Amino acid sequence: MSSSSQHILGLFAQDPSAKHIIKSYCKEHYPALMLDADMMEQLLWLQTNSVITSQSDSLAKPDRLNIEVKRILARLNCLHLLRRELDSAMDQEQRWQQFVSLQLEDIKLTQESFNSLSEFIGTLSLSEYQCLVASCFITKSDKAEASVPTSLKSDLPVDSEQFISYLVAECPEVLPICRQMDQPTRELLSFVFYKNCHARHMLDMEGGHNMLFALKEGIESKSINQAKMNLWFARWIINIAGIDGHIKPAGSSFLTEPIAGCIFALKKELDQLLTNNDHPVLEHYLAYRASKLGVSNNYLAALGALMRKNTPEIGAQIQGWFNSLSNEEQQDKLNFFEQQLKLIKITPTYKPTVLLNLLDMGYSVTRSVEIFSRIEMAALQAWTKAIDSDVLLGTIPLSFRLIAYRENLPRIIDLIEGDALHFDIKADGCLVVAPVPTLTLQPGYT
Repeated sequence: MSSSSQHILGLFAQDPSAKHIIKSYCKEHYPALMLDADMMEQLLWLQTNSVITSQSDSLAKPDRLNIEVKRILARLNCLHLLRRELDSAMDQEQRWQQFVSLQLEDIKLTQESFNSLSEFIGTLSLSEYQCLVASCFITKSDKAEASVPTSLKSDLPVDSEQFISYLVAECPEVLPICRQMDQPTRELLSFVFYKNCHARHMLDMEGGHNMLFALKEGIESKSINQAKMNLWFARWIINIAGIDGHIKPAGSSFLTEPIAGCIFALKKELDQLLTNNDHPVLEHYLAYRASKLGVSNNYLAALGALMRKNTPEIGAQIQGWFNSLSNEEQQDKLNFFEQQLKLIKITPTYKPTVLLNLLDMGYSVTRSVEIFSRIEMAALQAWTKAIDSDVLLGTIPLSFRLIAYRENLPRIIDLIEGDALHFDIKADGCLVVAPVPTLTLQPGYT
């Protein structure tokens, strides 16, 4: 590591009490996890971090430990359960039981599915597994941004996932978690965090065909083979498993049997790209989701994916909302969806969070979908206006992050009901509610 990097890391010395908070939390919730000094230092980077996600405000209770630290530990625990450590005293069934301990019985991940995920993770080499461990810890933070050498900061991306891809490609050595890695292993991180290739976006259908562009280009250029594809996808399995770890710190509350089914279905379609770059991945994946939901078209399947639901009961409510629309409205929705699949260049972010928070606030599936469809249409209008007027660069993703906060949604709903919802877009791509125009009387009028 360079002297400048060591100096930067030295600036981030932490109060011992922060380390104690992390150790106490780990001892209470994940007593089997062993954190070395580099892991602890990487966690301390996050303990004072201001970068959080809008979904995290929905159910998590604020306390002394940063939300992102909790997520890191949840991911690491899920990884350890899926790939048994050499000194683990647990057998496969015990690890499965820990993994599903918080899941509802009717959607609980089956032991067969757990074993399939475990076998997939187990096929990775030791170097690849080391990268997966590191991936649990690597996230955007104030200190990660500050650690980037000055010479590289002019091209620093705003989007968190793009930032991570840039960081591990250009200067992974600044990260404490990467200190023990040799150079070949560090180079694998660029595939773990493959640029502009977000499997959770695909799983939730947050974008269009653009979500596959980078992967297809990597396959065409021979950068991506089956092994690299598996490594990239393994990182996303762990990411998905621990996504709600800040809310329920035990096993995985999110990676249930329906979610596992979607993961397997998506991976099956993605693997087809290795032999046929024109394979209709999204169409086949949406057909799978439509069959599980029992809905009549891919648009409704995509809505189910955005709200992370995969059951006939939810599908019936989504279908009921669609059936309540006029034939003209239905066709408009279908046309809009098909156009967006083709036209989207950069995947919007935090779209699922809007729907998830509406559901958490007690709105029915039908009402949540109606509200979301109005928000999405207003967002597209604002996006088009911002691009056309050069307010926003076309390389910056549209972000629903700020409007997805629970405290902001009631005002948005009021504006929808008054047919007065309009958005502006900030330079970083974030949607904000536009000021409502007011009528000003001119002098001489009463």
